[in-house]
Amino acid sequence: MKTSTSPFRRALFLGLTLTAALLPRAAQAQFSSPVRITNTTTQSVPVKDQDLGARQPVYLHAAVTFFDGSYFPHLLPAANLYTVPANKRLVLEYFTADIPAMAGQRVRVTLQTTSAGNSTALYYMPLETPVATDSLNLQATSIASRLIRIYCDPGAGVQISVARSANLGVPASGDITFSGYLVDLLP
Repeated sequence: MKTSTSPFRRALFLGLTLTAALLPRAAQAQFSSPVRITNTTTQSVPVKDQDLGARQPVYLHAAVTFFDGSYFPHLLPAANLYTVPANKRLVLEYFTADIPAMAGQRVRVTLQTTSAGNSTALYYMPLETPVATDSLNLQATSIASRLIRIYCDPGAGVQISVARSANLGVPASGDITFSGYLVDLLP
């Protein structure tokens, strides 16, 4: 006598087999011992920044002068402050500026560099509203002190341009500073 299975039984068997194969299972790690921290609640867990020893500090400073007639949107050519060495990445973390101009004028600082695979990036550094710095209110100073995070690729020039909102007034000088560090890249 010939035995045959019904199509329903075959479909049920196939469905159960597939379901069992696709169900999640408990994962087994090769080394499954738990991590135990034996510090008390008043002791901190020691943590080490593995990258800290590889950082090489960088300090960039520019003394800027506004000549009569220099204003935006007509920017002066950007001055190259630094060129990132080969096999290094520059990380800028801090920006500060102290820039005077005639009262009523605004000052703009622009950082230009190359990052993310040779694409040019412009960063407009915000400055505080100018504050009068003389008794006649003829001159005002714009200041800034900001934490930033800007990455610059190997071979990139770090360029800066500064401009004011009008071409009236006498020349003025100010200071701009960036600080950060270099990180070694794999060759």
